[in-house]
Amino acid sequence: MARALVVEWKGKESSFGLNKIDRSKVYGKKKRIAVDKNGKVCETASIDVNTGILLRTGMTAQGYFSSLGEWIPNSDLVGINEEGKAVDQVPSTLGIPQKAEYAKLDDLLDLCVNSAFALLPDELDERINSELENGAIFEVPFNYRTDYQCEKGFLFRNDHGCFLLVGQLLSTEWVSCDNKPVAETEMKTDDDLDFEMF
Repeated sequence: MARALVVEWKGKESSFGLNKIDRSKVYGKKKRIAVDKNGKVCETASIDVNTGILLRTGMTAQGYFSSLGEWIPNSDLVGINEEGKAVDQVPSTLGIPQKAEYAKLDDLLDLCVNSAFALLPDELDERINSELENGAIFEVPFNYRTDYQCEKGFLFRNDHGCFLLVGQLLSTEWVSCDNKPVAETEMKTDDDLDFEMF
């Protein structure tokens, strides 16, 4: 059985199956296949500029090559922060009850969406279902698989069902007459440029 999103609200748990929405499910898809002069299907590959190693499709999803051409699997990689210190992995939130809170609309509008899911309610508490039907939006921590950062999930309902938008919040610096951005380096202009010469 696939892992589920489990949401806890007011001491009651609700469980949802996840069905990822992508462009192909919304718009359909076409696949263009490259063939050689004999009609044989060509495979995509690239050459690593540092090592000269030929990389076939799917190879970099399992790990990386070092500058010496040594294969390093993903399981040996360690995440580091801006200070160069190792960071702990964040476990997957699927199957583990996550506390839901009312979402702030500003946070939802600032969300850089990385994934969208159609939710299939397995066990739905009546109280949270009533809130969703009345237009409430809930925020829950979401991490599909164990990695180095947890994302935010926004749970809502419309006429087509329940959905979850997942991503990271963006910080936007607004510009106004009172709040003007300051360039880190002063821009140099060439005063000798004469537009009449064009």
